[in-house]
Amino acid sequence: DGISCGQLALRRAGIEVENYYASEIDKKAIEVTKRNFPNTIHLGDVTKIKAEDLPEIDLIIGGSPCQGISLAGLVKGLNDERSSLFYRFVELVEECKPKYWFLENVVGGSQTTLVMSQALGSYPTLVDSKLVSPQIRKRLYWSNFELATPNPKKTHILDILEDKMIEEVEHSRLYPAAIRGRKIDGKNQQVLEVRGIDVNKTNCITSVYKDSVVTNLKPGRYLNGLSQP
Repeated sequence: DGISCGQLALRRAGIEVENYYASEIDKKAIEVTKRNFPNTIHLGDVTKIKAEDLPEIDLIIGGSPCQGISLAGLVKGLNDERSSLFYRFVELVEECKPKYWFLENVVGGSQTTLVMSQALGSYPTLVDSKLVSPQIRKRLYWSNFELATPNPKKTHILDILEDKMIEEVEHSRLYPAAIRGRKIDGKNQQVLEVRGIDVNKTNCITSVYKDSVVTNLKPGRYLNGLSQP
């Protein structure tokens, strides 16, 4: 469930929810959900959920872990311990028999995509978030109902970059533009290399591409906020 973006999407779509059951084990993600959606019913580990303990379910949505599927990783496919949780999603759909179901995941290898599609009995729809946001993020969506590709919006990265620094950060000792781990001589000073990119769109910042940073600084090298030759 992550931070319960599913609930946010349902709210924005104007779909009323009587009860929302979430399966998440990350403590920080659960904290975020509890703050934003306090009425969420938390079920914990998805592998320990029993369909017979649940009421009638109208919709099951999910995004199984992508580490084994993503082309940015080792590409172990569904043999990866985390990505194999995809099969638990399939089992819950078969056990709960919801009216609707919806699954999201990254674009992986063609063979993995085929195996997932055969297990779900549905072929995915490819949607790139660049259609509606300033980032490039291709994802596959499987469902048992028809999915429409969103209408393109003219969104650019410069539209969301802010010139002013957040006050809490400005008065702290943190360097918000620095990348953790890129340290100089083992000290806490950090350097950020800024490269020119297409100002219209940017790659999604993820845990894999930690230095795919969006900034409105000019190309160059910076140390503690000062440009370096």
